[in-house]
Amino acid sequence: MRHILAHIFTYALAIGLVVGAVIFAWARSEQLVIAREADVEPRVLDRDTDLASPDWLAFGERTYRVSCQNCHTVDGSGRGMYPPIQRMAAHLRAGGGRDYLINVTLYGLYTATYGAPMPPMPELSDAEVAAVTNYILLQFAGEAQEPDTTRLIRPADVSAQRGLHLSEWDVADSRPAIPSAEALGRGVRVNITTDAPAVPEGKDE
Repeated sequence: MRHILAHIFTYALAIGLVVGAVIFAWARSEQLVIAREADVEPRVLDRDTDLASPDWLAFGERTYRVSCQNCHTVDGSGRGMYPPIQRMAAHLRAGGGRDYLINVTLYGLYTATYGAPMPPMPELSDAEVAAVTNYILLQFAGEAQEPDTTRLIRPADVSAQRGLHLSEWDVADSRPAIPSAEALGRGVRVNITTDAPAVPEGKDE
């Protein structure tokens, strides 16, 4: 009996050590990611005047990988019940379009066309919302749809939209009228950033 108990204790101890090592490694990796993210955001904010800079694009790409890519895919084409988010630059020129783009992230979106509602993400910082929105606008633009960089989203624009208590349906109702895909031109140009600085790995890649 003692022999059996000794084996049970040994196995339990080994399992406990393995689990403890896994938890420690996970916690350490999270600390490193948080530390690197904290380093990226101040660099972005220091360059607030250039919203299309490599730092801004890298920050937006990191936010996209963590918060958006799992549903909308790496190139923004969507899948199944998750809609594509390509060719969005026309919203910058439409009345209320900039606010609409911000509110989709802050408050979510529901339409009858797709089965899955877009969840609200108010936990993202103003800089994260601005960066990921601009990343989508710049990287997933359609043919002949180069976004007007003077109208890109700034953190202050995001801050101004907080506290409105909008529902997913309210956001859907505020969607601006934009030209059709045919009028805008078919096809999607996906930019590949090659000179962006290193950024933290996303959690959902």
